[in-house]
Amino acid sequence: MNRSSIFEGISINKEPSKNPTKTVSNKHNNLLLNSDNDYPGKRFPLRIKNFSSNEDDYLYDLSTNAYEVKISKKDMMEFSERVDRNRLRNSGIILPMEKVTPPEVHAKQVRHNDVRWGDTICIANVISPHLIFVKRQTSTYKNFQFTLPDNLEEIEWIDSDEERLDDPRCLNLRDCVGYYVLAPLIENVYVRARIIDISGDKVYVKVIYIDHGTISWLNRSSLAVMEQDLFKFRWQVRPIALYNIYPYSSNKESPKNVLWSHEHIQALKDVLSNHSVLNFTHYNRLKRVYAADIVPVELFPCENDLTSQYSTSINEILIKKYSHLFYRKEFCNEITSNVLIDISDDCDEKLDIKEMPTWKLTFPPLEKINKQSNDCIFTREDGIIGFSPDFWTVKKMKDQHYITNSGCVCVFLQAPMDDSHPLRLGGYLISTDEIEKLREKARNERKIGSGQVQVKRLLSELCHEVRINAYEKIRRYSEQYKNFNKNASIKIDDIITEWQNNRPFYIVTERMSRNNELMFFRAEVTGFHEEVNYFLLRIRYLDFNGTGICCMHEAYKLSKYLADDMPYNIGFSYYDILVKNEAIFGEDKDFIGLVCDVSKNLSFSEPTIIRLNLINDKEFYPNINKHSNYPLVVDSIFQTDFDVKEMWRIKDLDKDGNFVMDPVDFDTIIQKYENCFEKKASFLKSAVEFYTRDNFTKFKNPSTEEKDNN
Repeated sequence: MNRSSIFEGISINKEPSKNPTKTVSNKHNNLLLNSDNDYPGKRFPLRIKNFSSNEDDYLYDLSTNAYEVKISKKDMMEFSERVDRNRLRNSGIILPMEKVTPPEVHAKQVRHNDVRWGDTICIANVISPHLIFVKRQTSTYKNFQFTLPDNLEEIEWIDSDEERLDDPRCLNLRDCVGYYVLAPLIENVYVRARIIDISGDKVYVKVIYIDHGTISWLNRSSLAVMEQDLFKFRWQVRPIALYNIYPYSSNKESPKNVLWSHEHIQALKDVLSNHSVLNFTHYNRLKRVYAADIVPVELFPCENDLTSQYSTSINEILIKKYSHLFYRKEFCNEITSNVLIDISDDCDEKLDIKEMPTWKLTFPPLEKINKQSNDCIFTREDGIIGFSPDFWTVKKMKDQHYITNSGCVCVFLQAPMDDSHPLRLGGYLISTDEIEKLREKARNERKIGSGQVQVKRLLSELCHEVRINAYEKIRRYSEQYKNFNKNASIKIDDIITEWQNNRPFYIVTERMSRNNELMFFRAEVTGFHEEVNYFLLRIRYLDFNGTGICCMHEAYKLSKYLADDMPYNIGFSYYDILVKNEAIFGEDKDFIGLVCDVSKNLSFSEPTIIRLNLINDKEFYPNINKHSNYPLVVDSIFQTDFDVKEMWRIKDLDKDGNFVMDPVDFDTIIQKYENCFEKKASFLKSAVEFYTRDNFTKFKNPSTEEKDNN
């Protein structure tokens, strides 16, 4: 088949249609990542929060918000001391005046999570109405989950009156409460935990699983050493309390002697059992410095789409349904007067040795703690850890029937996801063979339907099929990363080594798909930023149109299996619509309007025909141009992106059975937002500076310097 025959000789309207983006109603949900595709104005360029070591991990932290009330230092100190004296049992808070974000982490210090107004969360565990552990929907707790066989180290226990050790590998029986360990959650699965109590005979310890919020008694022999790297990452759960909810008692004015009972806890669990996803707000609060300060919140149920507005809170539902068990105070606005109530002894986790399974009593046998090496799938022949996928060129597209002789490709455009640059185009390639089949199908339908044919419907169906096929392939990637593999973990040296050899570095990282399924997606690392205890990576995804940020512990090396596939998404740069004025920010009204107008002019449910701007007709042409290194406005144009010369939309078939196409015209938009396209440099610096392939040699690696000094 002559591939030039598909789009050559076509009928092209000189003027675009009045409703160029009107398409068949798309009944198929976008199966890839969550995004606001229906609201193009909400897609903003990359925005990075300016943070310090005391306000970090914002990507996976339930962080603080602006609704904080300031009081005098004296009142604040009195409030903090009272909160510290009344620490709730099973809250996991052990040390006096333990801070949410300690200045450093060690054997008894791991940073806690905080709550944020409006966070969408799931219930991890209910201890009482005043101690509910929650985690965000996309929590990375699975990254700290070790399925046996795995490399575990047994803890060395000593019994001494004098020694106070700060070593997680050697614990003192007389000073072990508060230390962090690895503990069995279920049989053959170890997770991060903290010792919160010890039995009188010092044989059994009570732990809280800091990424799950559950409590358990275990024989100390079953515990394992928590590796140093695992201390860097915050708790994945956060305790909250229901605002202004109290148990009935004989004396409402003196709740000090009142405790939560089984009946109260079961009533709350009953109400929460009807809702898998929740959202919360809280009243004015103090700046949360100490971990024992559990924030009272108003908890709301969420619908599946997570966008509905709610009128009845869980707090109100609980009062109405169980009015004989709970009450609300009429005046409860004083922040420092909130008194949290603990559980009764009957509700606490009991030590029951007779019912304790074997995996809670002993350390795993030798065959379960020596994991066989799995390096082969992560090691190339040259010894470099991690594989690299191929990238698209004109020749490769020709070989696989994706491009015509005149440089036209058919693409199913994908709207940029999340904080990606909204004016960078990308999508799935559709082969010329598939387009030819569609045209023949349309011709046949015209004959059967007396000249009537719904080309738009056929195009939408084709895009849906392309999307489904890509989704199924990506889903198979997740199988390789279900079990945690230390050999797949990334170090900053891995990235630097590849860049030193002028090679890109690729990863996989877990993201939530539209149907709330966690899947692993491939990405290229385009930059890194060092924080006190971790690294942030700036990435561009290979299998959908998007760039973003992830923590390095959330990323893994590519296996050979994942690297064998070409990227499903191909990137395009349309120079005419790129913002070149670096003084224009994402909050700028002109910029927001530009994004909306550009998005309205594109189709994200039908194929788009793109003619590439081929430089000297090079068959191995990749675009290496860069328009700006300023990430808040114009992300770098990546090496695998292609320049766009012209774009069309397929509209219909003409009488000869050839495609009729409308041009995608941006002239009016360019005139309207002339200021955005005026090339102007900015002297402002990004809130967070990333090291890239251009400047990574300026990065001083502490580990490398230490080796050189030795």
